[in-house]
Amino acid sequence: MKRISIFILAITALITSMLQPLSKTAASQNDGMTLDDILATEQEKNNKYLPQIEEQMSQFIAAQNSENSMNTASSTGSGELLTSYDLSGLYQVYIMDHLFITAVKETGSFADAITGDIQWKIPIQTNNGNIGLATMYEKDGKLYHVGNTIGEAAQTWMITEEAIRNAIAEADLADNAFLSMQLAHSYLYNTTFVYLTTTESEYLVPFSYYAEQIRLENGKLYTVSEIIDIFDSYFDEQQLIDNPNSNGGAPFRQQPRILSGQDEAPKTTIPVTTAVLVILVSVVGILLLVRYMKKQAG
Repeated sequence: MKRISIFILAITALITSMLQPLSKTAASQNDGMTLDDILATEQEKNNKYLPQIEEQMSQFIAAQNSENSMNTASSTGSGELLTSYDLSGLYQVYIMDHLFITAVKETGSFADAITGDIQWKIPIQTNNGNIGLATMYEKDGKLYHVGNTIGEAAQTWMITEEAIRNAIAEADLADNAFLSMQLAHSYLYNTTFVYLTTTESEYLVPFSYYAEQIRLENGKLYTVSEIIDIFDSYFDEQQLIDNPNSNGGAPFRQQPRILSGQDEAPKTTIPVTTAVLVILVSVVGILLLVRYMKKQAG
């Protein structure tokens, strides 16, 4: 009897010793970072570019003052002088595939719909007291200031740490659940997403120009599938696939699909002022890209 007991204890000890490393490994794989860690990591990415950014912004202000020029592109098409900038609010944003809904539906991955094109956004203020964002691109490790956007056209780009924290707090996610964070912008939909991956799932916090028309709540945490369902119910990218030479505006469906929990689809007719503003925003974006390309060619 004593020998049997010793044998059982030995087997138990052996099994325990074999399982313990596996348990530790599994636990380490499930351990994420805190939101503070994620935000600190993002800040570290930006810090190495701070000297270049400050130099570029200082040179821009000095040049416009000496020339008395009006170089700031705004949603109204009029010019304003840039007077100050805030490096503490600087952030990186990745550009999304033009037809990102189609891309996500085809691959099942939101991450794959994010391109390698990066912009830096720096909060600015003009001589009229308006706020906006300066835009910089990177090429071969060097940054280039390619333009500024102010007014309503800049609103969907303005992502703050406070807005991200508020979205997370309302969703009540575990504090150490985070794996990564990226900011990604869709020019087609004038929408910036905070893309968060966690140990459990993937989430998006949208800041969209079309939030009201598509019943989207800006600054709220959604799952990736929820965002794709909402956008796909109001927009039909097949229109742009079938008509590549169209004006390129957001492809609203003639009759939106009614999602679960919705009584009826809201009207998606865009007011004339909204349509004009969207066109102007698109033109500003194109002009910035053209200006950037000319700089590189020169």
